[in-house]
Formats: sequence, C-alpha cells, structure tokens
Amino acid sequence: MTPAIVFLIVRLALAALLLAMLVMILRELRRGLRPAPGVGAEAPLVCLVPEHAQEDQPSFVLAGMNTIGRAPGNTILLDHTSVSSYHARLAFAAGNWLLEDLGSRNGTRVNGVELHEPLAVTLGDRLQFGGIGFRLLAQGQDRLRAPGDSPPAGPPLTQDAADRTAVPAKPDEGGARDG
Repeated sequence: MTPAIVFLIVRLALAALLLAMLVMILRELRRGLRPAPGVGAEAPLVCLVPEHAQEDQPSFVLAGMNTIGRAPGNTILLDHTSVSSYHARLAFAAGNWLLEDLGSRNGTRVNGVELHEPLAVTLGDRLQFGGIGFRLLAQGQDRLRAPGDSPPAGPPLTQDAADRTAVPAKPDEGGARDG
C-alpha cells in the first residue's frame, strides 16, 4: 500500500468520525429544544390581571410557558423602567404554575415576598415584576373579589407565599439575565 492510499484512508476515517460527532451534536440540540415532559402541557385558562384598575396595563392570558420582560422576545411584554429585559418566567408544569426570577435588577415578588428561587404560585396570588403588580386569576375572573363576595368555584385562593415550599431550579434552566 502506498503512502497516498494510507493518507486517503486516514482522511476518510477522520471525516466519518467528524460527521458522526456532528450528527450526535445535532441530536442533542434537537432534544434540548423539545419542552420537558409536563412543561406547558394542558395549562388551565389563567390570566395575569393588573392589580390596580388605574394602571395602564392590559390583562394577559397565559400560555403553558411565559417569559416576562421589556424585550420584544418575551411572551408578556411590560414596558416599564422597573422591569428588566428578561425579568421572569412563568410556566405550567406537573399541575402547578411555577414562577422564576431571571436575575432581574428590581426583583420579582409573590404576595410581597421576594423570589430567590422558583416558586409554585396559585390563583389569587399577587405577582410583582419590578414595580408592576398583577393578580393570577382564572380566565373570566376579571376583577378581584370584594369583601363579602362569594368565592369562585375551583381551588381555594391562597394569599400567603411564605409558607410554600420552593421548587429547586434545574441547572440547565438558566434564562438570559440583565439589569
């Protein structure tokens, strides 16, 4: 066998190895783009409703996965200086709405408690992104209950975030962070 033939065989083997590695990388990337099991699946009809009627904010019907911030790529756009470009993530997973701050400068709060790790939120909770406050309400429940109103059908409204257990974040779920 001549050196030219050996060199050609080595080059073809290296090219095949490179192609196999490229195929493996593309498979991993494609797998990473699929939603995790249970994330965003069959989310109930829920809205973020501005807490104060005088605020110039619309209500937002939530999808299974929502990002909140000032940047155009977010599913919920909040044009306010206290809201970061990529402020928070609100997703429905395993039967719960999970709220996660994405490293925002002015913080995310649930019922007045600053969020430091992902937390399960429920209907009636007050969610605050920077200086903008919302209530998490069932779709069609367009106002907060006044004292004396009968409660809506469905799960009880929870008002205290401090007694709930936070859900640990997965290491690969980091969001874009800015101030």
